[in-house]
Amino acid sequence: NVDRVGPWMMPVNGTQVDALVAGAPGAKAPIVCGKPSPILASLLQKAHGIDPSRSLMVGDRLDTDIAFGGSYGMDTLLVLTGVSGEADLWEAQEAAKAEAEAPAGVVAGGVQA
Repeated sequence: NVDRVGPWMMPVNGTQVDALVAGAPGAKAPIVCGKPSPILASLLQKAHGIDPSRSLMVGDRLDTDIAFGGSYGMDTLLVLTGVSGEADLWEAQEAAKAEAEAPAGVVAGGVQA
């Protein structure tokens, strides 16, 4: 995946992908198979017979987990235990981002908000 920051705001895989791309001028763009990739959605549907309309995507990131679920017709639930926090949620809603990034529900500290 190409996430640049993980929990505790530490650099993760995306920074390594960026370094490899920068070090190979003229190379093809990487093919991303992680969330929110359509490749991953297709694999999940084929391998496990997942029906998106009957699925719930639970995640802690608006830009990957919630975007992935929303883009493929799943209900989504954001848990505030990872990278995206309450401030990110309000910012996304206020900025009128794509509906795919607006979770159907939010859980904070084990209690639905």
